[in-house]
Amino acid sequence: MSLDELKKVTKEDVKRFTLNGLKTKVKVVKVHDGDSCHLAFYRNEELVRFRCRLEDVNAPELDKPNGELVRDFLAWVCMGDDPDEFDDTEIWDKKELQENLDESQNLVYATFGDFYDDPRGRVPVALKTSPRGKSINKMVSDFIDRLDYISEEFQGDQTAVANSNSSLELKCHKSAEMSSLYNQYLKKLTHEHVRRFTLQGIEAYTKVVSVYDGDTCDVIFHHNEDFVRYKCRLLGYDAPELDDEPSGELARDYLAHLCAGGEPGGSQFLDVNQIWTKQKLQQLLNNNENLVYATFGKQGKYGRPLVTLYQTPPRSTYARRATTQSINDMMKNFVEKLE
Repeated sequence: MSLDELKKVTKEDVKRFTLNGLKTKVKVVKVHDGDSCHLAFYRNEELVRFRCRLEDVNAPELDKPNGELVRDFLAWVCMGDDPDEFDDTEIWDKKELQENLDESQNLVYATFGDFYDDPRGRVPVALKTSPRGKSINKMVSDFIDRLDYISEEFQGDQTAVANSNSSLELKCHKSAEMSSLYNQYLKKLTHEHVRRFTLQGIEAYTKVVSVYDGDTCDVIFHHNEDFVRYKCRLLGYDAPELDDEPSGELARDYLAHLCAGGEPGGSQFLDVNQIWTKQKLQQLLNNNENLVYATFGKQGKYGRPLVTLYQTPPRSTYARRATTQSINDMMKNFVEKLE
């Protein structure tokens, strides 16, 4: 697919990237705590890994009472072991925990939510032992409830407490044989085999198809032989919120102007009488065929990839130094004028 095709794309043409609604077999390759783990699975015939948060589970932090015990219980059931046989009198150290996960070849069934709902960018997930099996989320919640009850019963008796604590559907229309082959390989994976999913390090021409406010926009670019769309947060500055009138709307309009290839500067973007309506702003982006150059960083709050945008690529063919100012820097200067 060419850059000319990318120029004609609008936000209606490409869905924003999300795992929401995806249901598939996964391997739990790492467990951070009692409600947070890393899952490896196949998506579009590629192995991917995401850090996920179990929905409707509120596990104690690792440095809190029972934190490590709940973590171990989650790992135990994700490895396919009987929850009733879990030994709550012994805590695994991190090395032992990881070795157990690495050796396990058990797969569980996952239904994913939308990672934009989580401040830390983790993907909400509901885990089951099989598509029609028992809910792992409920097992963990019930285990936590039992621990809370025990702690209340033995409050003040630290010895007793210590002893007691002791789509998007996956559209890979593979044959049954190929699915079986993938699952057999998936079972043997460890957390070291697959890097956690990230856009960090990717550089690409992109089209900005939606602008939410002065530092948040949707971009579309070509990745793994397909157009993908992400909601991104521009790095290096904080624009005023939209309800901070009129500064929020002025910053939003100026970002759209720059991403559409407009010249920096322009006093009209400081004029409250020339603020665009949402419809006019979106029409500008839809009719625009300008591309900007993006360098992606880590995930920021709510799972939004951090990005630096340029009207032209930041490095010349013959020089290693930056040769153009980023849109981020232009926006930072503009926001300072609004203050």
